[in-house]
Amino acid sequence: MGSNEVSLTVSTLPAAPTHAFKIIKACMGLPFSLNATGCSPSITFWYKADGRKMGEGSRLPLIASDSSFFRASCVKSGCEGPLSAGVKTTIYPIPQPPINTSSSYFCSDVPISLQASGGLNNIWYESESAKASLSTATALAMKAIQNTSNHDSLIVRFASVKMNDCESARTLIAIRIKPRISLRAINAISLTGEKTIMVPETIPLNGTPPYQISYSSSAKSPFGPFNSSGYLFRNVLDSLGCQAKDTTQVIYVRNGPIIHHLTTRSETNCLTNNYLIRVNGCPLKTSALSTSKRYESAIAEFILTGGNYTFLCNDGETDTITLSLPVLKQPNTALRKSFTGPICDADTASLNLTLDQSIQFIGWEKEGHLYSTEKTLRGILPSGEYVSVLEENGCFYRTTKTLLERKPNPPKPLLEKMGAYFVRSRSLGIPEWLIDQTKSTDTTSYRKITEGREFYVRAKWMYKSLACYSPYSNVYFVDLPATYEFAVFPNPNQGKLSIEIAYEITDAEIHLFDLKGNLLDSKKIKSSSSRTDWDISRYPAGTYVLKLISDGISQEKTIRKSL
Repeated sequence: MGSNEVSLTVSTLPAAPTHAFKIIKACMGLPFSLNATGCSPSITFWYKADGRKMGEGSRLPLIASDSSFFRASCVKSGCEGPLSAGVKTTIYPIPQPPINTSSSYFCSDVPISLQASGGLNNIWYESESAKASLSTATALAMKAIQNTSNHDSLIVRFASVKMNDCESARTLIAIRIKPRISLRAINAISLTGEKTIMVPETIPLNGTPPYQISYSSSAKSPFGPFNSSGYLFRNVLDSLGCQAKDTTQVIYVRNGPIIHHLTTRSETNCLTNNYLIRVNGCPLKTSALSTSKRYESAIAEFILTGGNYTFLCNDGETDTITLSLPVLKQPNTALRKSFTGPICDADTASLNLTLDQSIQFIGWEKEGHLYSTEKTLRGILPSGEYVSVLEENGCFYRTTKTLLERKPNPPKPLLEKMGAYFVRSRSLGIPEWLIDQTKSTDTTSYRKITEGREFYVRAKWMYKSLACYSPYSNVYFVDLPATYEFAVFPNPNQGKLSIEIAYEITDAEIHLFDLKGNLLDSKKIKSSSSRTDWDISRYPAGTYVLKLISDGISQEKTIRKSL
């Protein structure tokens, strides 16, 4: 019997889908989606880079915390086509919200500039939920706000930081507008005769004490004396920098001639930086007016600091005297010195004082005694404390003490020959060699004469980071440089030998023979940079031969061992 017929249907594989964007940028923790086209009406499968299936559908919603790579395929009639070229995701972190760096308050009627950390990445909003921004500038500039109430006015704005299209949460920026400072008006002031103003006490309202209250006027000094009608100007500044100003009219009427003519005498007190002023010619109270304050004295004596003052008699029928008193204070100086800590005894040092031309330089004191009248000291200055003395406006001043501390230099070393092929430094410090005008970092007390033709050395003492040097030693000259030679001493000897090799070796052997040619002993020498000692005291007195073999060269020396 024949079998039933079987029908076989072969379907072609669907083509790989395509992606409108090969790179997708997203923010960490926020939803986004991947798109693939070309599979409809078939099914779309999505895979991660490691081959794991992620989901199905032409749009794949995701929330990711790191960057990755995804590929898609089309599935039609149970047959899955090739994978797409893929989509790369780049995930950026959401930046931290900015920090409010604005002032916590602003004065009424003063332009406002709000600040927050983040700089050029800041975005400013009017409310927490506003979609449109106010500004993307570093600071948010706002017009001045007038606060005529008796309480602070609260203003709120919001700021965020945006980086890589990822925006932080919004930070509340709250500021307070201080109330406008209120001043009780001063009624118009009427003056009869050549008089000065007695200003009533000023008590500001709505400001933040303490207050700075200053006055000026159309007269030569703030409170007069007035020779014609004019104005008194008042300015109030509170501790937060908020300001208020007003103007009062001064009405002047002259009523008689000047009958008091004043004279003054002054004494300078340099210790307290002030002056004693005595006024003569006034039988009543006497006033002294500065640019912002009025002083009164029943005995016509005033203790004043530097500034411009006008003196007058309080009856209004007086002339005035104006004094300009120099401000007494420690002069400003710039000290330049060549040292910042201890220096060596042999080092030069310098001290220089830069002064204003109005200041007279008296001299330098050392240990309480006058040392020099030159502004600049230079040379081998002795150690000790230096103070400059200055004179200004008849007062003498001393600057801060400058300590010059010195450390001893080591004595001059002595160079002498040691053995056959070495030169030795006798020094109390650390040796620093100069061989053929080249410095060496080797601080050993001896050097091999094959290193050069001319040897110097100086000693060094260290005081923490300070190095003090001696003068250079005598010069040791090498007339004829050593070649392939070695020396043995003493000869004759009593069994203790010292061997020095003139040339540089890396490996050598020395052998001891008797006169019959018998090898008695051998010794390896690894380096020729120092003397090699050899004990042959166990052999009887007599004549022996030493043979040195190195670099393929053999040399011999005959020695004599005594009892």
